[in-house]
Amino acid sequence: MFMLNDLLIKELSNQVDTNKSDILKIKNGEIYSTNETKTNKVWINDKPIYRKVIYISAFPNNSEEHIDISSLNLEYLVHLYGFAGSGGAGNDGFPINTARPDNLASEVGSWLIIINSITYLCIRTGADRSNFSGYIVLEYTKTTD
Repeated sequence: MFMLNDLLIKELSNQVDTNKSDILKIKNGEIYSTNETKTNKVWINDKPIYRKVIYISAFPNNSEEHIDISSLNLEYLVHLYGFAGSGGAGNDGFPINTARPDNLASEVGSWLIIINSITYLCIRTGADRSNFSGYIVLEYTKTTD
C-alpha cells in the first residue's frame, strides 16, 4: 500500500498549489461526498473501505422509508453514523442511531437505521420528523473487490 510521507505532501502542495491540509485529508481518506469514495483505510479482511454520504432532505412522518443502496455492492458495513435536525431557531440536532427506550415516539432516538439484505437502508421514525433533514455516512467493503 502506498503511503504519502511529509516530504511528498509538501512537494505536491507546492506543485498543484493545494493547501497541505487538503492533501492530508486525501492521504487519510477524509473525503466526504455523496459520490462513493475509496478511503485509505483497510478492513480486517484486507479489503479497502469505501465511504458514501447519503443526504436526506426530509425524514419520514411516523413511518418507514427505504433508500436503495444495492448499486454499492456492499459486502460488510464497517461504520454507520449521521446527524439530523430541523435547523430552526431553538431546535437541536440529533445523532442518528441513538436510542432512547423510555420515549421512542418523541425523540430522535426513535430513528432506527437498518440495512436489510444489504440492498436498502430502512429509516423509521416514531413521530413526525418530516421537517428534519440530515445525512447518513456509510463506510463499507464491497463484494466486487
